[in-house]
Amino acid sequence: MSKTLLSYIWKFSARQQIILLILTVVSFPILYMSLELPKQIINEAIGSSAFPVDYYGFSLGQFEYMGVLCAAFLLTVIVSGLLKMRTNIFKGTVSERLLRRFRYQLISRILRFPLPHFRRTSQGALISMVTAETEPMGSMMMMRYRVRCLPQARC
Repeated sequence: MSKTLLSYIWKFSARQQIILLILTVVSFPILYMSLELPKQIINEAIGSSAFPVDYYGFSLGQFEYMGVLCAAFLLTVIVSGLLKMRTNIFKGTVSERLLRRFRYQLISRILRFPLPHFRRTSQGALISMVTAETEPMGSMMMMRYRVRCLPQARC
């Protein structure tokens, strides 16, 4: 097993971490556009009096220009939301796989104990030991993945 959590994560999920980084970097320009378009709608489509506007070779009046900007804003909000949803789902999948791999490795290490140890220790104690060791790592990895939990559920 790796000595640090970061090296463990990088060893078993480097490819997925790079994909997450790419998804995040791709979402930045779209997020910027979704923040910039409302300013353009207010300042140029509503507040300006210089119409018709030449927009990519088309001559647009105030109403048409505002419609184009609003449609572009709606499109960027939808695309940004879909990218964010895909990124969060992928983060959750990666963290669940890492946590499952970590649990399996702990169980395989427990099975290396001498046989008399298993006669003295109950199965419940072994399972609670694996759960106690993996819970902090799982909650740290899943921290940004969770959307919301029910009040009575342990998240």
